[in-house]
Amino acid sequence: AAAVEMQKNADGSAMKPREEGEKWNKRRKDEKKDDCDWEDRVSFNGDFRFRNQWTKTEGSGYTNIEKLRLRLGSEIKINRRVSLDFGLASGAGDPRSNNQDVQKTFMPPGIVINYAYAEYMAARWATADIGQFNNPVWGPCDLLWDPDIKPAGAAARMKWKCPSGAETFANVGLFVLDNTGSGKPGPMMLAVQPGSSCRISQRYELKAAAVWYKFNSIQGSTLPYTAGTNTTYLAVTPSSLSYSLTYNYDSIGGDFEFSVLGFCVPKISVFGQYLYNYGSAKDTAFLAGLGFGGDKIERLGQWQVKYSFRMLERDSWLDTFPD
Repeated sequence: AAAVEMQKNADGSAMKPREEGEKWNKRRKDEKKDDCDWEDRVSFNGDFRFRNQWTKTEGSGYTNIEKLRLRLGSEIKINRRVSLDFGLASGAGDPRSNNQDVQKTFMPPGIVINYAYAEYMAARWATADIGQFNNPVWGPCDLLWDPDIKPAGAAARMKWKCPSGAETFANVGLFVLDNTGSGKPGPMMLAVQPGSSCRISQRYELKAAAVWYKFNSIQGSTLPYTAGTNTTYLAVTPSSLSYSLTYNYDSIGGDFEFSVLGFCVPKISVFGQYLYNYGSAKDTAFLAGLGFGGDKIERLGQWQVKYSFRMLERDSWLDTFPD
């Protein structure tokens, strides 16, 4: 015996074979569309690098070491406004480096969560992040921020197109630097950066921004991964001895980059950065540089050369952030 199930329309009438086939085809198209939507919503990225590093240190001779770096990330678009981004990387947890030394008889490299954050697009001109994310503060060089650093906290990025064709932007970040666990607020920082970029002609571009940094509970704190160059004092507690920061690091500064496009090389740029610690230290930092080549190096054949002169006074900036 065989049973035959008759497909019916919404009104209860029997569905004709042609109608049944059209409904089946529509269902298949919807399933394929869902599959395509899923593939469009999830993307992956990553890179791998193996390098030999040769270093000469005055008074200490030469060192030669191999380093590797592996990075893998993913972006998941939850809907048209919300996405989730996360990434893994090699390294030992140092926020300024994903490099892993090749050593100790084939010891496997460590893997850490490099970043993880949710992104919300509130409007075409405004985006907010929460978690541990890429640095929202723009800069043409690495005087103050190592490119590998991923701040943790919350951030907002805004940009507007002007009738003249220029673009005005504003970046705001509230970053958590450490958790003391002692019942008092841990050190935090607020970064506010307004700026603008414009194309003067087909060949000339200019981008400039001002920046203000405000710190909370930083004076008297001891931050992990310090380079040991800021001024500190010996703090004695019943349970420990530590070197704590002597000064505050509230500061104000600016960045600029002027670029010439398509003249002999893809891009020629003049860039600079300045920072003044107006808190207790009164130290300054500045950088001036030249760049030649591509804007980014993403495939074989692209190149970039940069030269810069920089000065970073002892207490102009926290030594946990620069390269």
